[in-house]
Amino acid sequence: MSKTGILLVGHGSKKEYNQSLITKTAAIIAEKHPDYIVRCGFMEFNEPTIKASLDLFKNDDINSIAVVPLFLARG
Repeated sequence: MSKTGILLVGHGSKKEYNQSLITKTAAIIAEKHPDYIVRCGFMEFNEPTIKASLDLFKNDDINSIAVVPLFLARG
């Protein structure tokens, strides 16, 4: 059965909490909504990159991807 992919996009930062906030948010969404495949990608400074995360979806049985900008933290 096909699922929907969700890519949470963070700006990226040299500050650890910024990446942590995005990855923890992705984990919370994935836990509450197992019918979605949730990943995150970062514009700069952090890994995985947006492109790398999008490439991972190629191996999944998904019918669409929602890209969600998630700019929540300072720095």
